[in-house]
Amino acid sequence: MIRFRSLFLIAIFFLDVHVKAEGHAAQPGHDQADQDCWGKTIPCAVLAKDGKKVLEAGGIRLVLAAGSLIEQRSDDTVQLVTGALYAEVSKPLKISTPYGRFWCEAECTGLFTRAEKLIKIKSLGGQWSVERLGETGQVYGLNSGLQFWLSEVEADGKASMEYPQSLPWLPTVKDWAALFPGTPAQFKQAVSVFRQEWKLAVEHASDISLKSAQRLLASRDLEAAKALARQKAQEREDEALRRRFRERNYAQ
Repeated sequence: MIRFRSLFLIAIFFLDVHVKAEGHAAQPGHDQADQDCWGKTIPCAVLAKDGKKVLEAGGIRLVLAAGSLIEQRSDDTVQLVTGALYAEVSKPLKISTPYGRFWCEAECTGLFTRAEKLIKIKSLGGQWSVERLGETGQVYGLNSGLQFWLSEVEADGKASMEYPQSLPWLPTVKDWAALFPGTPAQFKQAVSVFRQEWKLAVEHASDISLKSAQRLLASRDLEAAKALARQKAQEREDEALRRRFRERNYAQ
């Protein structure tokens, strides 16, 4: 009888532990609760706590790298607080930062990286627009294959920035692959299309660099020509003064 009672109590104990464990697992954690608000309530903060996280709502698909944090501010505005973000959109989207804002009016794809004092975008498709803090109305276009970064505000009240540059191929593809939400076959197809756009971006950036260098050289040549002209004019003036000086002395 005593043995039977002991076995019964042990069975009750393990049953209670099992029920409590199931009840605890059924309770959504903070990370899951955050994800559940996406596309439903605003504001909505989402932390990719344990690995990359895919968020989809109304023509916007975002993939957060592990450890990344974003906040949805409105139907078409999000802020990347920290980490890395892959964005694939088919409707207008704005990404706000302390240093400026990025947005797309139609269909765009891009990679965003936010560090403590820097945010960088790599355009993988479509055209993103950028407006830096302190320069309202000045919009920089960023076509597929280009990258751009914004950083801390300088003494003139404007965020520091890098003008659009062609992005590095291998590091970009590696970062893209880590966050791509589709199959390997879909990724291969996307990269194949992007490679052609990237080649055009590299050629365009090279042309811009060449023209900038040519303008710089032309400017330097012009300044050198002006300096030489001033030198020659000074030499003529000095020679004229010496000649008049000799003429006066000879006349005496």
